[in-house]
Amino acid sequence: MSNETPIGPVGATDGRGHPGGSPREQSPLQARAQFLKNRSWELVVSLNRGACARGGAQHGFNRETQEACAREWAEKKQRILSAANASLYALCAAVVCSLGYVPSLGFIHDAGTLPFIYDVADLYKHLTSIPAAFLAVRQNPADDGDLVRKLLKQRVEEERLLQRMPRDLEMLFAETQANSDKSEIADRKSQMP
Repeated sequence: MSNETPIGPVGATDGRGHPGGSPREQSPLQARAQFLKNRSWELVVSLNRGACARGGAQHGFNRETQEACAREWAEKKQRILSAANASLYALCAAVVCSLGYVPSLGFIHDAGTLPFIYDVADLYKHLTSIPAAFLAVRQNPADDGDLVRKLLKQRVEEERLLQRMPRDLEMLFAETQANSDKSEIADRKSQMP
C-alpha cells in the first residue's frame, strides 16, 4: 500500500523526524532513548534517588509508609494467628475434657483457667495453627478468620489430630506413671535394711 512506512533496520531513524520538525531532527522520545543509552544505569538511579531525597517526592523510599505497612502486616499476621490458636484451643479443650483430664492443672502454663489446654495445644501448634495462619495471610491478607479456620481444619484432618491427641496424652501419662512407679520402688529399696 502507498500509505505504509517501509521497514528499515532496527535502531535506525525513520528519516522523517517528528511532526513539525525537520527530517533530520529526532523525536523527543528518540532523544530520551539516546540520552539513557549513553548514561550508566548507576547515574540514572542516583539521579532518581536525589530527586526523591529533595522532598515532596511522590515515588521512592518513604520510611513512614514502610513502617506503617510493616506494622499493619504484623498486626494482620498476629490477628490471624490468634484466630487459628483460639480454634486449636477449643479443639484441645474438647479432647482433654472428653478424656476426663482437668483443664485447670497445667504443667508448663499455670495462669488462667485453662493451662493444661494451652500445654496440650503447644504440642500441636507447629503442625496445625502456625502453618494455617501463615498460609492464610499469604493467600488473603484481608482474611477475617474464615480462611484460617478452613485451613486449620485441613491441617487437623491431615495430621489426624483427633485420633492422635488421645493416644499422645495416654502415652504421656503412662510414661509419667511408669517413672513415678520406678522412683517409688527405688525409694522403698533404699529404705530397706
